[in-house]
Amino acid sequence: MEGIYALVAVIVVAVVSGVALFLAGRARPSPSEPTETSRVALVYNPSKPHDWPALIALLADAVRDAGLAEPLIFETTVEDPGVGQAREAIAKGADLVIAAGGDGTVRAVAEGLARTGTAMGIIPSGTGNLFARNIDLPLDDPAAAIEIALRGSERHIDIGWLRNRDARQDISEHLFLVVAGIGFDGEMVAETDPTLKKQIGWFAYGVGAVKGMLRPRMSTTVTIDDANEPIRRTARSVMIANCGWLPAGVALQPDAELDDGFLDLVTVDTRGGAIGWASLGGKLILRTVGFRGEATDIASTLEYHRGREFHIATDQTSWVQVDGDLVAESSIISARVDPGALIVRGP
Repeated sequence: MEGIYALVAVIVVAVVSGVALFLAGRARPSPSEPTETSRVALVYNPSKPHDWPALIALLADAVRDAGLAEPLIFETTVEDPGVGQAREAIAKGADLVIAAGGDGTVRAVAEGLARTGTAMGIIPSGTGNLFARNIDLPLDDPAAAIEIALRGSERHIDIGWLRNRDARQDISEHLFLVVAGIGFDGEMVAETDPTLKKQIGWFAYGVGAVKGMLRPRMSTTVTIDDANEPIRRTARSVMIANCGWLPAGVALQPDAELDDGFLDLVTVDTRGGAIGWASLGGKLILRTVGFRGEATDIASTLEYHRGREFHIATDQTSWVQVDGDLVAESSIISARVDPGALIVRGP
């Protein structure tokens, strides 16, 4: 999920060198039994740099080998990044809709499939493929991803819904699978050059990260579920996670589970300039390698809360992002969990 790349861009070298050995042993989700498929649809993002004719042919061969009808094929558009296509696929009889693209395409297709009972498969084809990483899909093997989509195990997962009130007081709601947030993470998405991102991938967020460090900290008020007393903090970012893992194998909230009926709120703060950001990087590394104690110092803070619904207000307007897509600039957001709303095929 691309918007969170900014959070780890300033510490990526240290993180990459420190966590690789720990990833193979981390806990994997427990899937259900494999499920049969009768009609397959593919929704793909043609703007992504990929050999789409070859991928479509690969899918058609796999579907034919499985004794199924030719797959239905849909392209996303700027106007409709996948929601309408997923719903049209269901209307035409698909009981498996495969999303091929980045996290934005996956999120849009998921929105079209939520609460329908139709399963989603994924062929990772984006810059970060963060949701695919969180459910352990192969990132560079389309044939393997297709096999999992057709014959993998189904899992009912939670989704998050973020409600945003923009400067015109218009209210909109947006699905997220990985993480949503306001503050530093959203500002980094806004400051990142899309052309540079295509050239060097998520390292491009490092440029935006530098700009984001110069922004003032926010005063935030967070209300969790029906609590009477709000939590007031100063923060760089307030994020609501459905998954726990970020780029380079960094753990924002390694205890977050996709099917526990909860979301995890993380308040991120730094103080003291570069010292604070270095402190934050160290704490993220510790959580990544399994440390769950309190790493306390005055330079940075990672504070965690779990709940089903969050209301967040800040004293300044900041960009809001969902799974790396900008929503709007706002100072008031809320998020809620929709338990078990999406069926996903995985390993």
